[in-house]
Amino acid sequence: MVNETLTFGRVGSRPYGQLIINETSVLPELNQSVISIQLVLKRPYNIESTATKTATCTINRTTYDWVGTIGGRGDKVLITKTQVVPHNDDGSKTILVSAAITLEITWSGIWVGSIQGSDAITLTKIPRTALVTQTLADKTETSLTINWSTNEIVDRLWYSSDNGSTWTR
Repeated sequence: MVNETLTFGRVGSRPYGQLIINETSVLPELNQSVISIQLVLKRPYNIESTATKTATCTINRTTYDWVGTIGGRGDKVLITKTQVVPHNDDGSKTILVSAAITLEITWSGIWVGSIQGSDAITLTKIPRTALVTQTLADKTETSLTINWSTNEIVDRLWYSSDNGSTWTR
């Protein structure tokens, strides 16, 4: 599963940002992944500011906003979210992520307006189901014999006897 951290801004004594993306689960039956998102302001030294600031992150075209103060020292979590991400028909998915934090502070005599970054993250590819063909070999009043073939190695086979309402493994 994918665990990515996008670090942006000038790392060192100055405040900078991290956008942390963790793929917490993969749902093959739904062709989806669940990701957790955390936008963190890293404050290696104390920030003396009580003014209201803003931050935003966009994950796979969904935008999350934050408004608050950035004063203090240490890690400040600005945004925490969970998102369900549908994959492409072939099971692949690359998401675009971006983040920005408005600081608007003077740091060691240098004006720092905002910090921002962006990246593309490839999620775990979800395997596709195999193409299965079947032919009726024999039938009686109480049983069926079916011949199966597939284009892939198969470790599980599900079947339905009620037009897809329920499935048996």
